[in-house]
Amino acid sequence: MKYEPKHLAAMYDCLRQLPPFDKWNLPSSEWVVFELPHRKDVMGEFLESTDATKPHKIKISAAVHDHTFNVVQTLAHEMLHLVQTIQKTSTPAQHNQDFRKRAKLVCRLHGWDHKFFTGG
Repeated sequence: MKYEPKHLAAMYDCLRQLPPFDKWNLPSSEWVVFELPHRKDVMGEFLESTDATKPHKIKISAAVHDHTFNVVQTLAHEMLHLVQTIQKTSTPAQHNQDFRKRAKLVCRLHGWDHKFFTGG
C-alpha cells in the first residue's frame, strides 16, 4: 500500500486517543510534520524541533513498510520519542530506561511484539 502523510496523521491521532498515549499530552497531528522518505537504513525517525513555533517531525520509511500493522507500530515507537522530548526524559541513549518502560506498557496494552517494537 502507498501511504501518504495524511494517513500517518490519522494513525497518529487515533493512537493519541488510546491508552497509554491518551495520558501523555501529545500534541495534535497539526503540530507534527509527517514524512515518508524512501530509506532502507531506518524504519522510522523522530526529529525534535528546537524552535517552539515549529512542529516536530516523524518520518516513517516507505521503503521498509508494506503493511499498516507495521506502520502503526513504528509510528507508535516514534511517538514514544516525542513523549520523552515533551516530558524531558530523553537522553543521548535513545532507548533508555524510561523508553523501555513505556515500550513495555504500549506493547502489553496493544498486544504487540516487544522485540519488533524496540528494534531488538
